[in-house]
Amino acid sequence: MGDSFHRQHDCACSPTRRGGKKSSPEAEALGRSRGGLTTKVHARVDGQGRPFTFALTPGQQHTATIAETLMHQGAIPSGQRGRPRLRPRRLVADKAYALRQFKCHLRQRGIQPVIPRKRNQKRGRPHNAALYRERNLIERFFCRLKHFRVVATRYDKRATTYLATVLLASIVLCL
Repeated sequence: MGDSFHRQHDCACSPTRRGGKKSSPEAEALGRSRGGLTTKVHARVDGQGRPFTFALTPGQQHTATIAETLMHQGAIPSGQRGRPRLRPRRLVADKAYALRQFKCHLRQRGIQPVIPRKRNQKRGRPHNAALYRERNLIERFFCRLKHFRVVATRYDKRATTYLATVLLASIVLCL
């Protein structure tokens, strides 16, 4: 019985309580609502509706808080030699992204925001309605993504696992 590998453990507590830290719901992108736990999937797609960056937030967190993070992720292949372009020419988004700070952030970087004003905003520039029609690409992408049951109903405990599931489903959609 002098074997170092033995079935008995040196700790009196159960193996599940061995010092692993519990993660917070915010870190796992779980938000509380009346309906239960919710998660928002944010995506950025190119002009043909192909996704190239994703982010997860808890359901109660406002959409515009993750907008700048999405803009800094991913590069847009231009089809020419050299490094891919990091900044698009314009950004088409819905009214949830209509914060003045975010629009100023885009203009400072040379990106034209195509975001309509909210009803309660007094000031603001009018948006280009013809360019705003391109927003249906992201809406159609999310509709196709929700056909995957594992994406539509989040069963994963960890945010990284759920994000990997979303990535795999989007790869299948692009094939």
